[in-house]
Amino acid sequence: ATLQQAVFMAGGNTRALVLIHSLEGLLHQKAGKSGAADKAFERALATDDTAPPALSRYAYALAQRGERLKDAEQMARKANELLPGQAEYQMQLGWVLYQQGDYQEARAWLQRAFDNDGRESPVILEQLGDTLYQLDKTEEAVEYWKKARLAGDRASALQQKIEQRKLVE
Repeated sequence: ATLQQAVFMAGGNTRALVLIHSLEGLLHQKAGKSGAADKAFERALATDDTAPPALSRYAYALAQRGERLKDAEQMARKANELLPGQAEYQMQLGWVLYQQGDYQEARAWLQRAFDNDGRESPVILEQLGDTLYQLDKTEEAVEYWKKARLAGDRASALQQKIEQRKLVE
């Protein structure tokens, strides 16, 4: 209801509408409602198909589900081309690449995200650890997982990764 009110209040403000629909997509994604999430992201992109927040967040949602990864990669790359140097977008492209099994390029993009204000992000730190683990760099992976923990990630799966020194999905 709040988001519907926000859409009404946004009127014809394209930027606001893109952000509102993208937020709606993220909320549905987090609630496990992938169909509703996709519809919300598609509304955002129908409003402006060159909006980096919508492109990148939709790509990330698809990557989290392991769906339409080629489409996700195209969207994430486009977001990074349109608005380069954004840690959030770099991380999201890195995660899409990780989900595709391209760990070398995923590491490069996650490292960029880390270098661009991502040093305190538990998500970026954990994803870097996961990627390093996939590249047979277990010691480095554990160090990044520990940093993610210190940065505020309290998930039990992260603690298991640290204790077992391996990926726990």
